[in-house]
Amino acid sequence: MINRCPRFGNIRAQFFPIERDLPRAVLFLQRASSMRRFRQGQAILARLTKLSPDNAIWKQDLARFDRLIAELAKR
Repeated sequence: MINRCPRFGNIRAQFFPIERDLPRAVLFLQRASSMRRFRQGQAILARLTKLSPDNAIWKQDLARFDRLIAELAKR
């Protein structure tokens, strides 16, 4: 495979920029996946908390999901 061209330079860097940005893309996908899962957990706990408002542990877990989502959104 030709990596260098006398006229255009590094062909690989021009046509495959994802290789340069791959770590950033992977982090973005991991963050998006984590955010989706945290929101699913938050929705489940919100429903459980509404069904049983006297359960303090579920309220604490819901607050923890809120903190995790806020922390992940800052990044």
